[in-house]
Amino acid sequence: MTRDLGATDIATHRDGFVTVVEIRRPPHNFFSIDLIRSLADIFAALDTDPECRCILLAAQGTSFCAGADFSGRERSAVPAQQQKSNLLYDEAVRLFLCLKPVVAAVHGPAIGGGLGLAVMADFRVTCPEARESAEQGWRYMTEDFKEGIAAMSERRAPQFKGK
Repeated sequence: MTRDLGATDIATHRDGFVTVVEIRRPPHNFFSIDLIRSLADIFAALDTDPECRCILLAAQGTSFCAGADFSGRERSAVPAQQQKSNLLYDEAVRLFLCLKPVVAAVHGPAIGGGLGLAVMADFRVTCPEARESAEQGWRYMTEDFKEGIAAMSERRAPQFKGK
């Protein structure tokens, strides 16, 4: 199965009981709200699929995910001050709701929200080229969102070590 978000941005295939979910926005795999929403939809569907026992999150290109795509930034008709929540964060939180084990194959930089994709996984497999950074993204997250991520991460991964 392949999800098409303009260009083939997410592909899935099954290898035994493992479903590989691959982000296809090389070389850096920048994400948008639509991409995160589609990942969350796929994870939710796989969560109810008895033939899937584990999800492997991977990506094409040189980066696992270098963060948000600011070139085509989505604009809301509602001013930011009047929004009750952040649409991107709402979709990202859905990823943490998946009960199936998730393994992230981090083969290159995971920056900002891309690091969030790696951290939401139960396990991470990395290589010497993998790099992590969240300095800019963490600065702009709301305190409520940081607390929510911390609470959900306790269930998934008590510690993240970028070694």
